[in-house]
This record gives sequence, C-alpha cells and structure tokens, in this order.
Amino acid sequence: MQAKGRSLSERGGSVVSFVLALPILLAFFCAAVDLGRAVFLGMALEDAAYAACRAVCSEGAEGATSDALRDAVLLEAPALSGDGLTLEVSVQVGEVQRERYAHRLFDAETGSFLERPSQTACRPVRVALRLKGTYLTSVGALAATASGEGEAGFSYEAAAVGTIDETVEGGSW
Repeated sequence: MQAKGRSLSERGGSVVSFVLALPILLAFFCAAVDLGRAVFLGMALEDAAYAACRAVCSEGAEGATSDALRDAVLLEAPALSGDGLTLEVSVQVGEVQRERYAHRLFDAETGSFLERPSQTACRPVRVALRLKGTYLTSVGALAATASGEGEAGFSYEAAAVGTIDETVEGGSW
C-alpha cells in the first residue's frame, strides 16, 4: 500500500532545487531593481532639463541663478535629490541674435497692407544636467564594473535648448 502524498526524498529534491535557484532569482530581482531605477532617473533627468531651460527662458539670463535653477530642477524631479546622487547643472546663454523682417499691418481705410521694418531679438540657451550616483544593489555595481564603466556607479546626462525672447526691452513698445 502506498502512502498518500510525496515521499521524503521527493520533498527533499524540491527543497534542494529551490535552494539552488534562489540566488539566481535574487540576482535577477536585484538587476531589475537597478535597471528600473536607472530608467526612472534617466526620464526624471530629461524632465528636469526641460524645467531648468524653461526657468532660464522665463527669468532671463540674469534672473536664473544656480539656486533658482536647482530649485526648478528639484521641483520637477524630486527623485534627483536622493541619497547617493550628485546633480550638476550648467547653463550656456549665447549672445543676442537679431533678425529683421517686414511687419505687415492692415489699413482698413485704404484696404491694403502697410509694411513696417521690424526686428526680433533672442538669445539661445542650452541647459545641461549631469547626474552621478551609486547603484542600490551590488549586482548593479558588479555589472557596471564588468561592462568596463570602471567605477561602481552611474552617470547620466540630459540637455535642453531654448531661447530668451528679448524683442521688447523694458516691457514697452
């Protein structure tokens, strides 16, 4: 007569299989955590670069201090201020570029358009962010070292470009 259920040797075999597979499963889990964090921080850094560029373009070159830019970046992406993360912000503002054009105005009395020479003025802006940090698990650090990145950390960069409109100076025509 056979006993109901599995024998002790059959149960022992499944425990051994689980013990052998556990380190592999944990390594995949740790790699997934580091990969997910890397993707998340990369997207947050892109969003933060656009936020910093908007801050420079709206405040002007003089009003965009490094503290104001850092505040704009961290307001858009608070995850960039986490432990083990270092954020560098650099801004390049170019010289004023003027472009002439013919401004056309409709004259209702004559029923025609009048042309008046005008010009626009803008300054190109480039904001670059660099995020350096360490991996959360030793699997990420080991993978970075094995891939030839050297140190057991990561470095991401993001940039955004825009223009500061300086067509109307002093707020009046």
